[in-house]
Amino acid sequence: RFWRTFPKRSESVFAVEPTTCPEKILPTVFITTVCDNFNERIDQKIFHAEIVVDNDTVAAETKVYKPIPVIHEFVDNEGNDCMDACIKANYDRIKAEVRMIVSSEKQRIASDPALCHLLNNK
Repeated sequence: RFWRTFPKRSESVFAVEPTTCPEKILPTVFITTVCDNFNERIDQKIFHAEIVVDNDTVAAETKVYKPIPVIHEFVDNEGNDCMDACIKANYDRIKAEVRMIVSSEKQRIASDPALCHLLNNK
């Protein structure tokens, strides 16, 4: 529906007769209302526009689409979905590797006299 706000009665909103019924509006048609710009005042403007889609071109492009290849199957030998378990295992492995790297770097810094002051030894 089109709506119009009258400037003198800004709190009242009155319906303006639409050019088409909402049920008959195509998916490519949009109706929008602009009330304000950040730096300039616009009383109220209603825009009725249509996005034109070249169906023949879209259909031709769609025909040459190639399916996205499957990089990794998350199904075990019995056909069960094991994606959550695989993600959890990867997460735990990465977390352990990070802990190992942090630990070895702390040891390296602690054993270096020039760097040991960087550690917060309390």
